[in-house]
Amino acid sequence: MRVQITPHKDKQGFFTVTPHGSIDTDTHEDFRSHLKDILAPSTRGILIDLKNVDYISSAGLGVLFFAKKFLTENGGELVFCHPK
Repeated sequence: MRVQITPHKDKQGFFTVTPHGSIDTDTHEDFRSHLKDILAPSTRGILIDLKNVDYISSAGLGVLFFAKKFLTENGGELVFCHPK
């Protein structure tokens, strides 16, 4: 799975994550690995742009809930845009 991670230019600790394809049983661990690279107590916000995602399985939702829980516990936010 291809995942593009772009740090925000003006705000440290903010990222845009753009996955491509499906987030399912075959790809969810790879997606989780990409998210773990930026999940830190200093991460303030992640925008997940779903414009290139065709399908999210329950395994994929589990990864999103994992990220949401981590960010909430550390005072950050998880936001989505362009869902289909």
